[in-house]
Amino acid sequence: MMKQLIAIVVSTVFVASSVMAQSEMDSLFKDLSFDTISPAQFEKYLVTNVKRFQDRLVHSAGFLKLGIEEITECDQICETYLLDTLSGKTMWLPANYDQGVLGVEFSPSGKQFVVFSSYDGPEFEDYYDHRAEFFVFNIIDGTGLEAIQISFNYVTTDWSIDDITWAGDNKLTIKMYTERRWGDGSHLDFKYLITEIK
Repeated sequence: MMKQLIAIVVSTVFVASSVMAQSEMDSLFKDLSFDTISPAQFEKYLVTNVKRFQDRLVHSAGFLKLGIEEITECDQICETYLLDTLSGKTMWLPANYDQGVLGVEFSPSGKQFVVFSSYDGPEFEDYYDHRAEFFVFNIIDGTGLEAIQISFNYVTTDWSIDDITWAGDNKLTIKMYTERRWGDGSHLDFKYLITEIK
């Protein structure tokens, strides 16, 4: 077992055009256990999910199916938001780092997605409360922003995230590192984790 993470679980629905309040993030805590997997296992899940998403593009996969566009804007800091193309309402995706959202990945069923962000070094405490975070959202019936409900937020102070992908609808796999990232990242000693989120 790897070091357990603190998980902040939020049961409220995100309101369009608003940023999550700290009180919502702090509403409930629990521990999650992570196991290690091999690089080959992680790559297998990653390739499978990329192919699955590409195959679904013709069927309006991801946000397109909900009538939503994902937009990122950068001006000193980067922010990503979802635009409801029918109502014009927006919803910011959570990211507590200046570089903004690192990635968004949909589950195999398309009923969930994960938003992840990270700082790239162990000196994160000079700037942030934690080193990495990811948020899991559920997609309920309907379209537009009303169909999106936040479920969990996980944070850690022990490592940074390089990538995340799904291993089925109830498991996430994480490619992480503990060193300071610089250059092309070839010096990093990546480790691979898997956790069950339900």
